Parts: sequence; C-alpha cells; structure tokens
Amino acid sequence: EVFPCWSDGFAGCWTWDKNRVRQNLDWLVARLVRGRWKIYRKSYANGAERMLKTVLIDPSFYTERGQSAFNALFDTKTKIFQSPKSPYLLMQLLQTATEGDDWVIDFFAGSGTTAQAVLELNQQDGGNRRFILVQLPEATGHPEYPTIAEITKERLRRVIKRLNTDNSSQQDRGFRVFKLDRGEMT
Repeated sequence: EVFPCWSDGFAGCWTWDKNRVRQNLDWLVARLVRGRWKIYRKSYANGAERMLKTVLIDPSFYTERGQSAFNALFDTKTKIFQSPKSPYLLMQLLQTATEGDDWVIDFFAGSGTTAQAVLELNQQDGGNRRFILVQLPEATGHPEYPTIAEITKERLRRVIKRLNTDNSSQQDRGFRVFKLDRGEMT
C-alpha cells in the first residue's frame, strides 16, 4: 500500500479513485523516493508520445521545500500558510530574469515568498532589486495572523531580521505597507 503523505509529514489525498486507477494504470508510475514509495501520474501534451522533462528538477524548487523554508522561518510545524512557493525557485527565476536594480512586482503576494527571494538574492549578489507586493487582507482563521497580508508582513520582518543578523552589509532591507481605504476598493 502507498499512502499520499507529503515529505513534511502531512497527509495528502489521492486525486483518482480506485476505479479510475484500474482503468488508467498505464498512466501511473511508482518510484522509491528516500525509502518511501510515491505514485506519479504521467502527463503528456496533446498528440505527444512522451512527456518532456522540466528544467526545474532541483528538489529545492518543490512546494515541500517552500513549506519547510516557511515553517523554519516561523519556527513552527503548524501550517500557518498552505503550500507557499519555494524561495529557491523564485531566486533562480529572478537571477535569470532580473538585473541588480530591477523592480519585481507580485500582484498575488500570498505569504511573501517573492520578497524573500528578492532580499536573499540581493544579499547573494550585492544587487539592489526592489519589490512591490499586492495582497488583499483575506481572512486566514489563524488567531495570530488574521489575514494573509499579516502573514506576508511578518514573513518579511523575520527574513530581514535574519539577513541583518547574518550579514553586516549596508543594504536597505526595509519595507513600507500601504493600505487602501474601503472606498478605493470599488
């Protein structure tokens, strides 16, 4: 038996029921990953006979790594924010697509992974990239962080504190928060 467990210990769920699995068994592949069996579904483009490999195969790009990085930053095993992107993936993309003084804009900021990637990449290469994040104050149900925007701000505070502790660089790592008035959101 193989169960849909994430590498961070949290239980997942199957997307196919037993009947669909039986009917499409050729589409599934089982692989032993770090001592655990995992099931993968083959995915082909229309008319293709085989799937192209992604260039983003580094395990540090996976969502599980994003969750681990987030949880380490917040020093928790509780999922305060569900499935944050990997900051390592975004750092790689930013390194490829930006130069030292570029602006990076994320209109769906979520937990603030993009800003973390910008700050950490700046520390790595001495760049001065800046970011603009937009995040609506969506409710989370978490008492300490009642909205996603609160999680975003706290993540940035923690990243900046860590970077300032780890590095004596004089880089500007501050950020400002602007809030729209209710009348402006129509």
